[in-house]
Amino acid sequence: MNNLFSLSKQSRQLLDLFFTISTEFLCIADERGAILQTNQVWETKLGYLNPDLYDKNLIDLVHPNDVPNLILGLKKLTGEKESLTLTTRLHSNFDSYLFVTWQFKWVDGLIFCCGKDLTELYQAKKDAESANFLKNQLISILSNELKEPLESLFLFFELMSKANSRSDQKTCLENIHLSSSLLGNLIDGLLTNDSKTGHDVIVFDFHTTVEDAIIPLIASAKRHNIAIELSIHPKIPTTVVGDPQRLKQIISYLILNAMKCLEQGKIFLEATPENTDKSVFKIYFNVKTSGISPLKNGLADPFLFTDATGVTMANNLSFGLELVKTLVETMNGKFSAARDNENKSEK
Repeated sequence: MNNLFSLSKQSRQLLDLFFTISTEFLCIADERGAILQTNQVWETKLGYLNPDLYDKNLIDLVHPNDVPNLILGLKKLTGEKESLTLTTRLHSNFDSYLFVTWQFKWVDGLIFCCGKDLTELYQAKKDAESANFLKNQLISILSNELKEPLESLFLFFELMSKANSRSDQKTCLENIHLSSSLLGNLIDGLLTNDSKTGHDVIVFDFHTTVEDAIIPLIASAKRHNIAIELSIHPKIPTTVVGDPQRLKQIISYLILNAMKCLEQGKIFLEATPENTDKSVFKIYFNVKTSGISPLKNGLADPFLFTDATGVTMANNLSFGLELVKTLVETMNGKFSAARDNENKSEK
C-alpha cells in the first residue's frame, strides 16, 4: 500500500467505515508524520476540522516537551518496520492538552496510528497524588510545626504548678499567654497559606514582637539541648510599621525549622537594617544553626522535599520552609535558604 489513495473503492469504503465507528483517535500518516487521514474523534475531542489537519504533521500537535520522543519513535518505527507504543500530550484547539497513548504500525510506507484518550485517568492519578500530598502535609504540621509550641505550653503549665511565689506564677502565666498566642498565630499562618493573603500595616514595637515570637520556644529548645540567641541591630528603631502577626509567624517558623536541624547546638537569629537613613527601609533576618545534626538518610532535612509518592527530591524546600517563603512573599519580601559546607543551615 504505497499510496493511500490508490486503494480500491471497496477497500476505501471499509477503511472509511472503520474510521467512522471507532471511538479512538485514528490517523494515517506518511513516513515523515504528515497527516493523510483522521477520524471524527479528532474534531470532537480536539476541536479541529479534519480537512485542516491534512496540512499538519503529528509533531505540530503534541506538547513541545514530547516532540523529541515522538521524532525518535517515528525514526525507529520507519527504520525497523515494527510497531511502537508511545504516550504524548496532544494539543487541542481549546488551548489544552489531552494525554493520549498511541499504537503506531508501519505498513507499506504508511504509519497507521490509533490513540486512546487517558486524560481522565491521568487527572484521577493527579488528584489522588494531591490528596496524598495534602495528607502528608497535615501529618507534617501536626508532628513538627505545632509540636514544639504545644510542648512549650505544657512545660509552662507544669512549671506553674510547681511555682511557689506570685512572681514565678505571673511569669509562667505570661509565658502561657505567649505560647497560646503563638500557637494560634501559627495555625492562622497555616490556614492562610496562599499568595493572595493580605497583611496589615500598623505601628508596632519591633523588639517586643520579635521576642514574643521566640520566648515560647525557648523552654522546648532547652529540653532539646538547643540555645536560641537573638541579635537586633541597634539602628533598628523600637517602633516600626508593618504586620506584627505575620512577622511572628515568619520568625516562629524559621526557629521551628532550625530546631529540626539540630540534635544539640545553637540557633542564631540576627536582624539588621538595610539603610536607616531612609524613611522606609528593609530589615534582613538571618537564621543560622551550629551544632550536632540528627539527620540520617535525609530525615527531617529542611532542604529535602518528599513528594506525594514518598520520593525524596534534593534542592527542594520542606513544607515548613515553603510556608515561610509564602509568608515572606506575602509581605513583599524575599526568602532564600542554603546549606554551607559544614552542614549548617542558613536562612
